[in-house]
Amino acid sequence: MAVAVQQCSLKPNRIGLSFIFLVIAMLLAAINYGNNLVFFISFLLISLIGNSAWQTRRQLKSCQILTGDIPARHAGEPGIWPVVLESSLNNPAIAIRIEGNGAAPSIIKSVLIGVQVSISLPLPPTTRGLHTAPDIVFGTNYPIGLWTAQCRIVTTQTRQWVYPRPRGNQPLPRAPQTEISPQSAAVTTAQDDTHFDHLRPYVPGDPLSRLAFKQWAKTGQLVTQHWIGTQGSAHETNLDYSNMGGDHEVRLEQLAQWIEWLSQAQDYYVLRLPGQMERRGRGPRHRQDCLEAITVFQTPHAHVAGIRPS
Repeated sequence: MAVAVQQCSLKPNRIGLSFIFLVIAMLLAAINYGNNLVFFISFLLISLIGNSAWQTRRQLKSCQILTGDIPARHAGEPGIWPVVLESSLNNPAIAIRIEGNGAAPSIIKSVLIGVQVSISLPLPPTTRGLHTAPDIVFGTNYPIGLWTAQCRIVTTQTRQWVYPRPRGNQPLPRAPQTEISPQSAAVTTAQDDTHFDHLRPYVPGDPLSRLAFKQWAKTGQLVTQHWIGTQGSAHETNLDYSNMGGDHEVRLEQLAQWIEWLSQAQDYYVLRLPGQMERRGRGPRHRQDCLEAITVFQTPHAHVAGIRPS
C-alpha cells in the first residue's frame, strides 16, 4: 500500500454560513444600539467560529489514507477498492467516498488513535480496458459541525483492470487428433509417456471419450479425465482469435468465457492473438496473463474508448 497525493480544502457548510450571518447581524445590532453585552457575545461567537475552523482542519490533517490494489473484474461488474484509514486523533465522523460514484453514499467511519480501519470502497461498473483509478474524497465536520474540511486523494500509479465480459455459447475449439480415450491410454503411455493427471469438472466442448462415467454413477457429478505427457499437455486447447467469427468485442467476450471455463477446469490452453507471442500454460497466473492480454488487445480497425493499446 502507498500513500496518495492529497488536495485539501476548508469551507463553511450550510449551518456554518447561517451561524456566520447570525453573528454579523448581532454585531451590527450591537454597533447600532451600543450594547456591550451583545458586543461580548458577538466576539465570543466569532472566536468560536475561528477556533472550530482550525480544529476541523486539524482533525482532517491527522487522517491518512493508504490505498491498496484494485482487484480485477469483468466489464459490467461493480468493483471494490480496499483502503486503510488511520488517524493520530480520535474522530467519530470521517466520511469517505469515490469521486463520480453518485449512486453510492459516503461511508461514515469512527477512527481511534493508532487504530487502522479497513474500508472497501464500491466502484461502479465500467467498460473493458486498463483504467486509471478514480479519486477518493474524504472529509469531516467534527467537532461542532460549522466547517467541512475535505481532501481529495489523487492516485497516479494505481490502475484497474476491467476484463472483457465472459459471454458466449460457442463450444471450446478442441483438437480431435490430440484426444486420448481411456481405452487407448495404456498404448499411448507406452508411445509418448502420456499418463493420467486428474479429474476435473466437465466443460462444454469436452469430448465424450474423456467423460468419467463411473465417477458420474457414484457421485452424480459430471467430470472429465485429464491426461498429460512429459512433452506437454495431451489436450491443450487452442484459443485462436483469427479463427473466430464475429466482431472484435464478440470475439474478446467469447475468449474471456473460454478462459474462465478452462481455468475453472484447471486445463492447459494456448492463447493466440495476431502480432503477439503465444501464451501457453494453465493456472491462475496464466489466466491473469491471458485476460490482461485480451483486455488491451486491439485490431488496427478497433478503437474502443478508455482502452490503452498493448
